[in-house]
Amino acid sequence: MDFMKTHSNATAGVFRTEGDMIWWSMVVGNLAYGFLLSYVIGKAGAHSVGGGFKTGLITALLVSTTNNCIMYALANLTDTTGMVVDIAASTVEGAIVGAIVGWVQSKV
Repeated sequence: MDFMKTHSNATAGVFRTEGDMIWWSMVVGNLAYGFLLSYVIGKAGAHSVGGGFKTGLITALLVSTTNNCIMYALANLTDTTGMVVDIAASTVEGAIVGAIVGWVQSKV
């Protein structure tokens, strides 16, 4: 969080403090993303750890690149370093979640 604030172009007050975060919204957003990855991995037939990892990685890379590039173009919220780091972190997260989803789908 501090890294992203360091690379933010936003004025004070844009980022919520941890105590002011709206947790239900964070939970809903993460669940929706997990369901998206599960849906895509299922449609891709990637019912293994490796298949889920690869599909999750590619999906997360494309989704995070899309979101970050559009927000970079439209809003003055981050610099290019923050954007690249967010894309990389989101891609790693998607690959890990994808591997877990692939593993779970291999068990059912």
